[in-house]
Amino acid sequence: MSPAVIATSMLRDRANRRGGSHRRGSDEGGDEVGGCADRHRNEVTVADIEGEAGGVENIFGTTPRFGDIHWDGMPFSPEEFETITSIDKDAWTEELKLHDELFEKLAHNLPTELTTAKAALAERLAS
Repeated sequence: MSPAVIATSMLRDRANRRGGSHRRGSDEGGDEVGGCADRHRNEVTVADIEGEAGGVENIFGTTPRFGDIHWDGMPFSPEEFETITSIDKDAWTEELKLHDELFEKLAHNLPTELTTAKAALAERLAS
């Protein structure tokens, strides 16, 4: 399961325990998690464009650090953040093996970019 899926699941569970929704509907100002996602997403995008965004490089790209995210209104600890952003290379190696059968089934219509991306990820996992 990807870190983003885990994070969304954790936020949804937390919101449900509080009796609320983790998302605000479009009538309430847009698609937002925890009341600050749109603002944060915009700030991160601008910082990235301006070359000011920080983060930690990993096999999937760059992950923001805990301090790079505005946690206003979201009680989310550094330990919880580490849980959802850590990468278990052995688990991902096994996950990637499960994709082999799917890629074989879809081979006739599969864009070469997906095969290339999968091979690059496998290479990064092996190093």
